Amino acid sequence: MIFGVNSNEETIFGMVVSGSSQAAQAFSRFKGDLGQVVTIPVREEIPTNSRMNLIHELARIHSMGWLEACELPASGILRPCRGPRCGGHTLEAHLGIPLNGAAAPDFGEWEVKQHAVTSFDRPNVGNITLFTPEPDLGGYASKGVDWFVRTHGVMGKTQVRYDFTGRHMVSGAPHPKTGLELILNGYSPRYKAMTADGYVGLVDGRGNLVSGWSFAKLLQHWQGKHAFAAYVPSQSVSDAIPRLYRYSNRVFLAEGTRFGLFLEALSRGSIVYDPGIKSELQGNGRWTPKARSQFRIATRLLSSLYNDFNEIDVLIS
Repeated sequence: MIFGVNSNEETIFGMVVSGSSQAAQAFSRFKGDLGQVVTIPVREEIPTNSRMNLIHELARIHSMGWLEACELPASGILRPCRGPRCGGHTLEAHLGIPLNGAAAPDFGEWEVKQHAVTSFDRPNVGNITLFTPEPDLGGYASKGVDWFVRTHGVMGKTQVRYDFTGRHMVSGAPHPKTGLELILNGYSPRYKAMTADGYVGLVDGRGNLVSGWSFAKLLQHWQGKHAFAAYVPSQSVSDAIPRLYRYSNRVFLAEGTRFGLFLEALSRGSIVYDPGIKSELQGNGRWTPKARSQFRIATRLLSSLYNDFNEIDVLIS
């Protein structure tokens, strides 16, 4: 919100922004006199040692070669990691990052994310999960993930598991498998403007909101985790026991972002909602759900989400 007041020959301008925005943070750091026209730098500079520490650690991990899949629990003692999604846990474990689901950066100011590639010479191939915020709107939020997946998911052939999957994008049409449409309410792609009560949601054929994320929640997750992000290509040996991972020396460092860039990419279909939600019938007759509401983007499109996006070699930087 921007407003102005004209009093005699003086004009006063004001702007209301989120407390977590770069403008608000820059203003809070400003130490000069405010009784005059001044320029306040908005770009947030991160401590040089934070960036260099990250680069040093990524170089060290790259030099270790193939690593057994592992994870770091709160106890601080490494333990094996099972399953096909241990690439991120293994990297975080060797960075000293314990398992957590907090909407905060991993390594100092940096959010560190790995993404699987078949060749380190082609780091832009494939897709990457940006974040996995749980819905705070619709029946999903009020009735729970088990209700959602058993109502809108697909029953497997064994009759003991429901799955809700599929790449949903803002396209104006329902997904052919789930019948739900992903909508972006409260955002104008033409004017690149959003409303305070806007949301991203899944609606059924009658227009009912069955699952949704308020802009307020998405903004908190996006700005909190993605102001500074490192994207690290990885390779794995899936038939090894335990599974093995190694990490490239060529990584992407991304600095500076706005929530508007996220919404813009979502509106044009660059970012998709690609969930992996399930509920399984246990021996005691109860259903056990597992939530994974993930927003993903093609790696080659990552640069559109940041002010600065550079590929570096951690061995020579």
